[in-house]
Amino acid sequence: MVSQVDQILWQPLLEGKFGPMLQKLIWLGSGLGIKARTPRLGTYQGGFQACVEDLTVTLAKCGVTLHPSTPIKLIKTQGKSVSLVFTA
Repeated sequence: MVSQVDQILWQPLLEGKFGPMLQKLIWLGSGLGIKARTPRLGTYQGGFQACVEDLTVTLAKCGVTLHPSTPIKLIKTQGKSVSLVFTA
């Protein structure tokens, strides 16, 4: 059952973000409601940009090759292995 809040607030936001792909997504948030943000949830020191930079460094140390701003054409999976095919 879709609530009035879902229809007024969340549906337009999700449609704007996911477009036609929204119908293929599974919404797992039913019944969770909106929770007030509190300090005990924690924040990443330095914000989102610092988090991305630290994650980039950690992934590079693990041998992950990063291709920022490169569109992905296809995601392939085989067992536990994942590979990406980039557009030229």
